[in-house]
Amino acid sequence: MDVLNIDAYIKTTKALYIIFIILIVLCNGALIFRIWSQKQFFYSAKYLLLVSLSIGDIFLALYSLVILTRLWFHDFSIGEATCSLLLTAVVYQAYLINFVHGIGLVVLSAEYIHRFRFNRQRTKTQTDILRGLAISCVPWILGLVIILPLLMVGVDLETCDELDNMSRLQAAGIVSTIVPAVIALVTAICVSCIKKDRVPQQQIELTPQQNQVFSNQVSQWNTQGAPVIDGYNKQPEMTPQNSHPTQTAPQYNYAPQTSPYNNYLQQCPPSSYMGPPAYNSSYTPAMNNTQLNNVDIELNPNPHITTTPVVINNEKYKILSLALLFFFLVVPQAIFFLAYSLNHNLALSKVAYYTIHDGLVWLMLLRPIITPLMVIAPSYLQHA
Repeated sequence: MDVLNIDAYIKTTKALYIIFIILIVLCNGALIFRIWSQKQFFYSAKYLLLVSLSIGDIFLALYSLVILTRLWFHDFSIGEATCSLLLTAVVYQAYLINFVHGIGLVVLSAEYIHRFRFNRQRTKTQTDILRGLAISCVPWILGLVIILPLLMVGVDLETCDELDNMSRLQAAGIVSTIVPAVIALVTAICVSCIKKDRVPQQQIELTPQQNQVFSNQVSQWNTQGAPVIDGYNKQPEMTPQNSHPTQTAPQYNYAPQTSPYNNYLQQCPPSSYMGPPAYNSSYTPAMNNTQLNNVDIELNPNPHITTTPVVINNEKYKILSLALLFFFLVVPQAIFFLAYSLNHNLALSKVAYYTIHDGLVWLMLLRPIITPLMVIAPSYLQHA
């Protein structure tokens, strides 16, 4: 018998709302705490973007889902503010947060490419913080500019006359959910196909003062010549058979020397040492040990060298898994709404409709629970 048990349906819905609110807050709170425990996370654009998306999911639970739960517990009557509260709650839950998360995955992929394909070193300056904050705000700015006008312009907040405008809701479903999900998935697939990622084995993290001193010294070396290193300035030999100078292979000595510059070379990883420069007959060394000692004093304490394990493939595949998760959890609900609203001949019983519709809505709400659990994995958070 195709009859909907209203009492059981209402009790189940209330229980699910409470469970989802608790799980969303706990999972995203754990992610924020995990990121907060990372050393100087605020210098990383990726960390700031993840925190921004997690805060958005917590707001989804504590605002939209709390309002909808209150509606269910008060028989959909919470006073004169019913229309405005319902409108903002539904717009945020079903449209805005989906758009923000989809665009956030696209920005995450772009940040990955910028960080690893171009070997950008993190210098931990105020500029890095401002850059990270700007990147984390991009999805929200686009959402406020695109989604809110599409759904809320022209709507009477007292009567909500335009809230049931099907053409507007259909366009909003496509723009806010399907388009960002497809773009995020395509971008993640392209990122996962990148080969031969050039990731340094080690990164030298300098303070702003050390970075400025080191940059000035490198500029001086470029204009006046580099310091004397064993085997660099070996003069060419002349042979009777050939009047052209031939350069003998220099012998490099990596043993500790008295020069602080040699000590600095010992601290650098072999992968970052590109070998001696080409011989230049006009080369004249322009630095002496006194100058090098001054540089060593300015750079002390020595820059902190941190090891970056080469497991970046795990990160790009994790981005792909997040995009796939977003696509398969969020897009089905939008497709069902479009198909049902466009096909007026689609006959579904009340039980079938509520089973499919509500099941896809709860599937969509699994996204802010599963996503933070996947991101917490060490293989993803260990890269800044």
